This record gives sequence, structure tokens and C-alpha cells, in this order.
Amino acid sequence: MKKTIIIMISVYLVLAGCAGGRMFSYKGTIVPGKWVYNLEVPCTREGCQKKVKIQVYFPKDYKAGENSRVLIALPEYDGTMSDWRVNTAIESYADRYGMVIVSPDIRRCVYATEYYPETKVRWGEISAPSWLGEELVPYLKRTFAIAGNRGKTGICGFGMGARGAFMTAAMYPGLFISAGGLAGYYDKQSVIRNRSFTAVYGKYQDFKNRWKEKDNLITMVKSMTDYHVFIAHGNKDNSSPIGQSRLMAIRFKQLDRGKGDIKLQYVEKKYKVHDWEFCRSSLNQMMGFFDESLEKER
Repeated sequence: MKKTIIIMISVYLVLAGCAGGRMFSYKGTIVPGKWVYNLEVPCTREGCQKKVKIQVYFPKDYKAGENSRVLIALPEYDGTMSDWRVNTAIESYADRYGMVIVSPDIRRCVYATEYYPETKVRWGEISAPSWLGEELVPYLKRTFAIAGNRGKTGICGFGMGARGAFMTAAMYPGLFISAGGLAGYYDKQSVIRNRSFTAVYGKYQDFKNRWKEKDNLITMVKSMTDYHVFIAHGNKDNSSPIGQSRLMAIRFKQLDRGKGDIKLQYVEKKYKVHDWEFCRSSLNQMMGFFDESLEKER
């Protein structure tokens, strides 16, 4: 009898850590409708010591272990993991649409995939797109039982974070079904005086081939042939010219060739500049886009 009880308890503990075959290993407290702060994601790659903090918002109808829809939201170059929480009402949309929001602390990053002797600003031993695809997504999967289903996983960003969203989506097309960018930096060759880029790739006049060939997002998005894409930009943006987003929209239309495999939504905001007010004005459309593109629970 005692042996039977022990076996029953063991089975219960195994089932408690699973959800429909998905592992749920988080031991902390999750309160639906609240953020979980300062979670630390370690790097599992050999020789990599980098740890990145994240904040996660769980919508009001969230149930632990549930295969929820998830949206990874990246900040601007000088931003922090708190920016989406502090500067927008993204939580209200997460509640409305039943999405978990994941905001990583990726700072001073142009999402370069390699560094050079001239590089002055390095994000870490691992590139940010690789960290997002190979570290963060598996962490979310094993810790919260989310982001394991491509159809339920999206990624977005503001400014340089928009570049990061599309870089990651292009490098890992099997992980995401939709990607969104607000006022992104997509074609670095058209912003050759941008100090964030020169701090990584060196001066354009000295390394033209590097600027053209390395991390060329306009070329890289050719892997995104089965995606939902949202692009928005303010027409008074003097930091990231609106031509950046217009070029990306044209590129996706070229890739799709009228087949309809790429679902593109493009928005231009009149009189908006490069700030969080622009992001707030675009949030309703962007979050509605993710609600339409991410699979709902069946």
C-alpha cells in the first residue's frame, strides 16, 4: 500500500510539471494580469557566460501550463526591458487578446551576427538574434510551456528593436509566424552616418563591402516566405527615415509575387516622429494584427 501511494505521488508530480506533453518548470508565483520581473535567462552555449534579464506579462485569463499565444517585444537601441511596460498600454491588449508579452533587456544592440576589429560596441559572446532564437525561445518553452508552437509565436520591436525582430524572424523562420516593426532600421546602407552601426561595422567609406554584404536584412528576409508582417512608420521620423519601412514593404511584396503567402499590413502615420507616442498611436493596429495572425486556442 505504501509503495502504491509513493508511485501515485510520483506520477502526480510528473503530471504537475507537464501540460499536454509540454514541460512547465517555473517555480515562482504567477499572478494573471501582472508582470513577472527580472527573470534571468542563462546562455547554454559552451563558453558563453552572458545572462539576460526579461520581464513577462501574463494576461488576466492566463492559466499555468496553458499553450498561450506569446509576443516577444524588443526595445529601441538605448531602451530597456521596461520600455513597453512603461511607455505603452500593451498589457491591456495582452488581456484583450490573451497574449503573454515577453520583453528582453537587449540594450545598445544593432543585432549584428558577428564582430570585427573595428567594433567598439559588442552585445555579447552570442549575437542577439542567435540568443533570441536559440536561448530565449527554448527557455520560454521549458519554463512556461509557451513559444513551442510557431503558429502561436510572434516578435516585434521599435526602432533598432524592429530590425532585431525581422533579423530574428528571418534567421529562425521555423519559430515565428508573424513579425512586426515600428519605425525600424532595415537598410543600414541608407543610414551610413548612424553611429550605432558604425560602432559595430566600422566607417562605411572604409568597409563598403561589409556594410553591403553582412547582415543585409533586405536580402535576409527572403526566408520569410510564409509570414504575417506588420510595418508602421511616422512620416516625420528624422531618426529612421520612412524610406526604411517603404523599402521593406516593397521587398515583401516582391517576395510574395502576388501569391498571398506573405500577409503584409503597412501603415504610415501622419505627423508622427520617432518616439513612444508614435508607438502608442500604432499599438492598436499592431496588436490587432497579432491577434489575427497568431493562432487562437482550440
